Amino acid sequence: MRAIKSTVMSLPSTPLSPTFVFHLFCLFLLIIYIFFSDTITDDKVRSLLLRKQYMTFTELIQIFWPKIENLRTKEVKDGIVRKLATVLRRLNIEEKTINGKKHIKLKGT
Repeated sequence: MRAIKSTVMSLPSTPLSPTFVFHLFCLFLLIIYIFFSDTITDDKVRSLLLRKQYMTFTELIQIFWPKIENLRTKEVKDGIVRKLATVLRRLNIEEKTINGKKHIKLKGT
């Protein structure tokens, strides 16, 4: 019988920096948020817009904003904004300015 040589991976001799561990943890939380969070769909946005007469875009962002503090990054917010923009383009919405703020609602409601 022939013996198979294997190399054993050794742990790094220097400890990991705390910033690296923190960034790794944030990446882990981001992956968990992406896979297990509520996704932004046409039906969810439509039901939210049907609940209130008028709603600002900022209020919509706050609804889909992550509850976990470490996940509240600019990249996550940009993703939410892009997804909401594509969903709102598909929906039949009208815009109205109230007190200097742009509000949106579904047409015909």
